[in-house]
Amino acid sequence: MKKIIVPVDFSDAAANAAIFAGSLADFYGADLWLYYSYEMVIPAMEYGYSYVSATEMLQAAEHELEEFKKRVQAALRCKVNITSRAENATL
Repeated sequence: MKKIIVPVDFSDAAANAAIFAGSLADFYGADLWLYYSYEMVIPAMEYGYSYVSATEMLQAAEHELEEFKKRVQAALRCKVNITSRAENATL
């Protein structure tokens, strides 16, 4: 099984790269993987707690990836198997 992994940041440049990668995936019969990496920001305060929980960050990232996936699929001429993954890590 062939896979093409595209790191994304939800920008227009990332969308263009993902669309190009999707065209390559169609040509080679490969799957397209969209990968988003984020880091939790810990505020520099006396009580160092985050305003957003890790679960909320993951849900927001997964939601944005689903919207991004729809955008990429709509721009492609053929149906490509697109998988997405978001994780709290440095790339």
